[in-house]
Amino acid sequence: MTTISYKNYQNTNMRSMAQHKRFRKAVNDIAKAKVRLFVQQAMEVVKQGIASGNVPASQILDGTSTTLKNFKSVANKVSRRCGGGQVVFLADPELIDY
Repeated sequence: MTTISYKNYQNTNMRSMAQHKRFRKAVNDIAKAKVRLFVQQAMEVVKQGIASGNVPASQILDGTSTTLKNFKSVANKVSRRCGGGQVVFLADPELIDY
């Protein structure tokens, strides 16, 4: 006959919770890595577009002191040029993590 005490149940439950936390952390780390990879690839496409001249200079906003007003100005230009298309905001991964 097996006896289950509350102490054994509690220890098992705490181990299970710790395993669950480690699993969730691993899943979150994988998700962050996928986002970083996507952003890196998107930035490469943007850099190629800028270098080739396919992206007009007036539609590029780069810098650390960018304001919302500046962003909206560029967004309006892109929206008008693309016939109401949506603007894509790509940020540095450090900004995303912040």
